[in-house]
Amino acid sequence: MSAERLYRLLLRLYPADFRSEYGREMTLLFRDEYRTRDTTAIAFWVSMVWDAAHSAISMWVDVWLARGKEYTRTLEIIMKLAGTPWLKQSQQCGGRWDQLTSWRLRWVAPRVSC
Repeated sequence: MSAERLYRLLLRLYPADFRSEYGREMTLLFRDEYRTRDTTAIAFWVSMVWDAAHSAISMWVDVWLARGKEYTRTLEIIMKLAGTPWLKQSQQCGGRWDQLTSWRLRWVAPRVSC
């Protein structure tokens, strides 16, 4: 197995979007680095594996954090949309918001049922 082919396998550690955008450039850079290396083959590969593992983990963490923020925003929108009709109905039936403190509100339900 050639060194370049082995490096392409190592690139599979990265997220697919990143690989599709930067995989070719990374392979070309690897090819140049491999030709001009000034260390032993083992030291070179240890540094390549270490670098790939370290940066791939960092990229996956970024992807997971971005997904978490996206899911949180989506859930927030769903909850707002689901609560809007209930809030409107409650206000029409005589409910109101009472202020407990300057930072917290409490819902006071209507005394009559609608």
